Amino acid sequence: MKTHSILFFGYAAVLACADVRAATVEAVKGGASAKTAQSLPPGSSFGTKKSSQSQIRLDKGFVRLGSNSQLQVGKDDQVNLKEGVMMVGSDGAKKRRSVKVTAPGYQFQVQGTALIAYQPGSYIKITVLEGRIRVALQSLLGEFITLDAGQMLVINPADSRLPDPVEVDLNRLVTTSVLTAGSLGPPPTDPFIQASVVEQSADMGGGFITRTPFALKGASPEVTVFQLVNDLDDPNAVVPTQNFIPPGNNSTTLSDTIISRRGAKTQTLQVNLRSIPEDDGSTTLPSVSGTVSVDADVFGASPQTLLIKADDTLLVKPDANVSTPANTALDFNAKALDIQKAQLKAGNGQAASESISLIAYGRDSTREFDLSVKNQTTIEGGTVRMNGAKGGGQQRIGIDNSTVTAPRGITIGKAVAPSTITVRNSSQLLALAGSITFDSGGKAILVDNSTLRANETTGQIVLDAGEAGGTLTLRDANLNADVIKARGHSASGDAVIIDGGSFVARTVLKFYAAGASMLRFRGNVVIESPHSIFSAQTVQVDLGGSVTSNGFVDVFVNSGQDNFNKPGFGTLTTQTREFPAGKAPNVLPFDSPARPAF
Repeated sequence: MKTHSILFFGYAAVLACADVRAATVEAVKGGASAKTAQSLPPGSSFGTKKSSQSQIRLDKGFVRLGSNSQLQVGKDDQVNLKEGVMMVGSDGAKKRRSVKVTAPGYQFQVQGTALIAYQPGSYIKITVLEGRIRVALQSLLGEFITLDAGQMLVINPADSRLPDPVEVDLNRLVTTSVLTAGSLGPPPTDPFIQASVVEQSADMGGGFITRTPFALKGASPEVTVFQLVNDLDDPNAVVPTQNFIPPGNNSTTLSDTIISRRGAKTQTLQVNLRSIPEDDGSTTLPSVSGTVSVDADVFGASPQTLLIKADDTLLVKPDANVSTPANTALDFNAKALDIQKAQLKAGNGQAASESISLIAYGRDSTREFDLSVKNQTTIEGGTVRMNGAKGGGQQRIGIDNSTVTAPRGITIGKAVAPSTITVRNSSQLLALAGSITFDSGGKAILVDNSTLRANETTGQIVLDAGEAGGTLTLRDANLNADVIKARGHSASGDAVIIDGGSFVARTVLKFYAAGASMLRFRGNVVIESPHSIFSAQTVQVDLGGSVTSNGFVDVFVNSGQDNFNKPGFGTLTTQTREFPAGKAPNVLPFDSPARPAF
């Protein structure tokens, strides 16, 4: 659901820049107090006459004025709407800057495009066409709210509190407003506006919003008001999605909250958290802290999900404890996730419906991992899934000194979303009634000083860095399952490195190195499996190292590249034919038709 935000009644579009620049009149249709191409230095006033429109270029965006409207340009490109109707937009760069805005009683930042209408003594109305706007009420320090695309806020200047926003028909507004469809032509941010129109139309088609039988009138054209389905007051209704706004309309922080039902029940309860661009150029990231839980009564139909979303890196802070009722999933979806010393639990942590999903759809260059679980974090769900997103920029997934317990299965990574995967520092991944799968989509995988345990009779541990992908390293790792399969790739060097550790596979173990590469063993490796298969163009046990298996071992390798049990190399002993130091594996050609598929 779209998050609420405060709307300022006077619209001050502030475009702060490093040096003081004058605004410039770009276009005038009709009459205005300044001509086209005229500069408007700080302190200048500008106004339009009846049946007139104009556009002004600012350092970080633009302003359009409707008829009989007045504004003043302040220092550092600041704009203050005195009366009338104005559109303000921030330039649509890759990393969109904020347009700072002030007005009597209000202060806000614009990352998008909005229509603002101000009639002194009557009302202030702001409608977000795309992006978002953060608005702060100056009379109450620290109180702010965020409006997203499609939301409108109408404020009585005499009120001391902010009302709730409503959802409006963007398509109707955009196609009828003089400032979007008039003689000035499409605004500079029109592609973003059209994208918002399409998104809202999809929400209508999905049943998330419905039309109401009334319209709002004001200084801009009438707009049909939508009713958000997830805001229905009917206690007997069950809706697909319902949005929850943290206490105090705080769209940045979810903290110490017990979420209870208001009105209809839902299948998915969604919390949308937003970052805040600060005046000094920094960003306050969205966060979750304290104890967050949901009453079971909130949900009314399966599948049930608590979804926490963020537009930037989401910080799940130390000692955060987030849980859901029985048979309810817990999903996190953010540009990046930084989870430290937290507890995440879906239901009783047993049923398949009690899944936990951690998704990072972008990259955070300031952090080691884009999806990070560390510092004794515990995650419990019937199943657990952690991965990046398709097209997300090849994310980095890290589990560090933490425990993931999911009886029915753990999945890390996704083939269509390449991600490096690192599990280290005494981490434990436990799927005692299911399987564990790593799929890096062709990127590197590292399991270092950690334990992976799947079901001993039917479970598999599959660690796959790809047949044409990245390297796989298992260092002092302990793996236990019915079947263990590990694969890496290198064009010429080490594709799979097994550096110490123990491996218990009740049925079969497979270590496969793809490409013109090597399967390398270091240190002391202990294998308990009735049948193990090693496949690589070169299989090597480094000098001083040993591989000991209590079962049969088939080694598929190029002739002469079986670098073990020879001078200058380590040993590989098993239960097949004898050799002077013990028993040797069965060595077969790398291209043998007897070699099983991975």
